[in-house]
Amino acid sequence: MQSMTLQQALSRAAQHEQKGELADAESLYQQILGYEPKQIQAIYGLCGLSLRAARNTQALELIQRARWLRQDEPSFLGTLGIILIQLRRVDEAIAAFGRALELRADFPELHYELGNAWLGKGQAQQAIPFYRRALELRPDYPEAISNLANALTNSGDLDGAITLCRDALTRRPDFSIVRRNLSWALRESARIEQAIACLREGLAVQPDPKLHSDLLFALHFHPDYDRHRLAREHSLWYEIHARSLAAFTEPHENEPQPDRRLRVGYVAHDLGNLPLGRFLLPLLTHHDQAQLEAFCYCNLLAADPVGEALQQHVSAWRSTGRMTDQQVAQLVRQDRIDILVDLTLHTNGNRLLMFARKPAPVQVTYLAYCSTTGLKEIDYRFTDGYLDPAAEDDRLYAEASVRLPHYWCYPAPPEAPPVAALPALRNGFVTFGSLNDFAKTSSELLAAWSGLLRRTSGSRLILHSKQGSHRQEVLDRLGQEGIAPDRVRFVGRMSLDTYFATYNQIDIGLDPFAWSGGITSCDALWMGVPVVSLAGDRAVARGGLSILANVGLSELVADSVGKYVQIAAELANDVSRLSSIRTSLRQRMQASPLMDGAGFARSVESAYRRMWQRWCDKPFGES
Repeated sequence: MQSMTLQQALSRAAQHEQKGELADAESLYQQILGYEPKQIQAIYGLCGLSLRAARNTQALELIQRARWLRQDEPSFLGTLGIILIQLRRVDEAIAAFGRALELRADFPELHYELGNAWLGKGQAQQAIPFYRRALELRPDYPEAISNLANALTNSGDLDGAITLCRDALTRRPDFSIVRRNLSWALRESARIEQAIACLREGLAVQPDPKLHSDLLFALHFHPDYDRHRLAREHSLWYEIHARSLAAFTEPHENEPQPDRRLRVGYVAHDLGNLPLGRFLLPLLTHHDQAQLEAFCYCNLLAADPVGEALQQHVSAWRSTGRMTDQQVAQLVRQDRIDILVDLTLHTNGNRLLMFARKPAPVQVTYLAYCSTTGLKEIDYRFTDGYLDPAAEDDRLYAEASVRLPHYWCYPAPPEAPPVAALPALRNGFVTFGSLNDFAKTSSELLAAWSGLLRRTSGSRLILHSKQGSHRQEVLDRLGQEGIAPDRVRFVGRMSLDTYFATYNQIDIGLDPFAWSGGITSCDALWMGVPVVSLAGDRAVARGGLSILANVGLSELVADSVGKYVQIAAELANDVSRLSSIRTSLRQRMQASPLMDGAGFARSVESAYRRMWQRWCDKPFGES
């Protein structure tokens, strides 16, 4: 520092940041502030580095040191807003961004960040005008295009999102982040083949690992991709994006004592009141604290009761939203995690390239959906005997399969109302329903549902779907099969209270195929709605079998499309049986293994202990 001018030192620190030499950049910024405590660029630089390392409280303390210096400076208020978002003080962040825009309304980044704050709060409609204004000020702003598309998708305007993204890609085919949004909107509208083509087209332009992960996820929705094709596709992803990261693996210094208390880390993009968070809650709640210390590494996007409950049952909650994969890997090592659990697989925000660096001695994948990551560095995958009945198929997974007594554990949802009387008794007709992800709605599925509606006179069908032209495509397809449009009703994005209340309008749940439901099937059963399912040849197509077998309703599982239609039709024609099932289902759920949180936690912990003991038995505790 003594041999450099202040501007040279700031320039050098910025260069260190660009090269990823973050420790050197931080040291230089600290030296600058030692000479000039009021140097605002150095304070902002340290704030940025603190955010990237998830030291959010430290970042807030740093920016507050500058408050007296430039309290009405838009850059200060913008940085403060970003920090407050990381601390989940979203309302304060919105106020900071709003004040900054009063001072400088032509700052596109501020409009963008304010849009992010509203989107993070779950209010996509509020976010949209700020993203649009950011794009008016800076048309070539890929992050704003991407997040606007995300906001449009979340608000239900899938057609708007698709048009926006296609427009942007016409100008810039290499906008990977925008192409990802396009594929998500296409997938949400059940245009799976178009989504897959979009992603493959993008990968031909550049081999982006996130784009490639989106492709792997999308392939699970397509009925033509059996477990063998999926295995090959995942292996290809590993070879292109992850194999080389093995060079970053370092020896593990964890004590190889087989019976000591374990440190288990759970990694996810978001853990709130979502299927992932809800399914994880019973496990964390019932972990034996004497045997296991739990950590979470995720970016909790919005505070909610499930997220707050999860935080109460872990020793440490690490906010990793702005951290690189390498930084998260370092943090895992610093926390001395023994067993690291991936909860995301190839869904959005995954950290598989962090897992490829093998920061923990034992690594496991579980929960987002039952498949494979393709990573050889992930040692195990959880499944059960219903999802993966044939041991000879285990070779198709990169990980060793560990079969739990059952895959899911379901917590009673506080938002659910009491079970109402069977709707058919007051309506005079049976109502079928599928509140699953609309992306699972294939041509084969619509053909089966058409046949079912023809066999059950006067019956109705309720489908969950965002707004868009794809709804009319469904009506047209069903119309070709002789089904009048007034027999089909769509419900869109809704609150959890409304979602559960909708089940009180449904007599029979229809599980989609080739990807069956998970949380939606459990929710339906909790609301007294029996679910008819088809067991396919892949793990993701056998979720209905696993759930129904565990509540003693295996007779509702078919082994062919014809049998699926037959089971649902026979059930619809037996209103007395439907009423009996409805009144007893919630109690049956409560008494089933699916809601035995303590027993489920013991089975998972036993699996963890066996994994750990195997690692300890290796020479010098090596992986």
